[in-house]
Amino acid sequence: MQEFDLIFFVIGAFGSFLLDTYWWVKPSFSKYEKGVLVNHEHYHFGLELIIVAIALIFVSKEFSIPLSIVWSALVGAGFGFIIAEWRQIVETHRGEVTMGHPFAYGSKHFKESTQIGVVIFAILVIFLAYVMVT
Repeated sequence: MQEFDLIFFVIGAFGSFLLDTYWWVKPSFSKYEKGVLVNHEHYHFGLELIIVAIALIFVSKEFSIPLSIVWSALVGAGFGFIIAEWRQIVETHRGEVTMGHPFAYGSKHFKESTQIGVVIFAILVIFLAYVMVT
């Protein structure tokens, strides 16, 4: 990884932290937490972004397109969302600190969320193995 790529990795991670903070501060996003995305956690988005980054590696190999900057930013954002999920060990609501539910642990949708995470992680491993073999 070149220094330039590392800068975009950090930018991607920082961008995901900003988006995560905006998500928790903006009350209008809470409706998504209770809707169709209730089982879709931050780390799911992180894994999905890493899958997209790996798919870009395949595209760049096939078509000789330099995508290292985009790849670095996507992987950084992916890791940022995974870290943001881990940071939910405590939550604050109206100045009150309560125990959070990182990786949906202890929540009502833990089983469904974990199943989604396992499927996404399996896809990630398959993509990674395919790119490494080719």
